[in-house]
Amino acid sequence: MTNFSQLSLTPGDLVKLAKVYKDKGKWNGKQILSESWVNKTFDTDYGDYGYAWKHKYYNLDGKRFDSYLATGNGGQKISV
Repeated sequence: MTNFSQLSLTPGDLVKLAKVYKDKGKWNGKQILSESWVNKTFDTDYGDYGYAWKHKYYNLDGKRFDSYLATGNGGQKISV
């Protein structure tokens, strides 16, 4: 494997990463990413990318739900 960073994460690690972003940079109550970094990551228009996360949204029963998607090597995906 010689392309990209080849970072390999387990499914559990991907869930943890998604949770940190969902919780505005906190893990177990401790701030490990600045909240401003997380906000900048998700400060995009629909279809745009913010720090490698793609902004998408879904409509369900007349309500709009924002979603942010990160995809990785081998089909890995995180959605927040």
